[in-house]
Amino acid sequence: MNSFMIKKLVAKDWYFNRYIMVAYLVGGFVAMAVMFSGGQSMYTVGSILLVTAIISLACHLVMGTVVQERKMQTLPFIMSLPVSVTDYTVAKLVANLSVYLLPWSLLSGFLITIMSSSIIGSGGAVPIFTLMLVWMFITYMIMLAAALISESEGWTVLAMVVCNTAFTFVFMGLNAIEGVGGELINQPDVVWTDAALLVLAGEVLLIAAILGLIFYCQRRKTDFL
Repeated sequence: MNSFMIKKLVAKDWYFNRYIMVAYLVGGFVAMAVMFSGGQSMYTVGSILLVTAIISLACHLVMGTVVQERKMQTLPFIMSLPVSVTDYTVAKLVANLSVYLLPWSLLSGFLITIMSSSIIGSGGAVPIFTLMLVWMFITYMIMLAAALISESEGWTVLAMVVCNTAFTFVFMGLNAIEGVGGELINQPDVVWTDAALLVLAGEVLLIAAILGLIFYCQRRKTDFL
């Protein structure tokens, strides 16, 4: 692999998305401030705003760093440089994942820490919130995979619509699993049951499978024009 060109491509995407990342990070912290400002209604509004910020960042990055390169004919130019398909794929994954994971990790860490505190007393909801946060990362991976593999705005938008629509159904499904949701959410202490850990392991395996699919499909490509 051409590590020099990979670093240059990663730096390019970081440069163009640094302010976007900061903006959504600030928006996420504002959403959490609303969540814990008091009252069930504010908690609900803040939760919606936080989910919106995390998902919107994912959509923004995918469209800006992958789809727009194809539309603006930047991709053919990049592939004319001394880079291989693997170099390009690695650069896109490193850039996108690092730009996304920084705010995602900070927001997730602060949220779980606050929820785990005895003052808030919502430790029972930590497992299902953690699983949903990981699910949001999975939806980002799905959208990124759709953009990289198809290089099509239409297929990428379709992936976004499906992922965003599935969010509510995934939450309902997790909440219906004994040992993940239900009455466990109302418990004051954090309890990671076998069921919750099993779901988390499944999510990790799904992320690995998506990464493998991306590399497999990218290596089969012969045309970037």
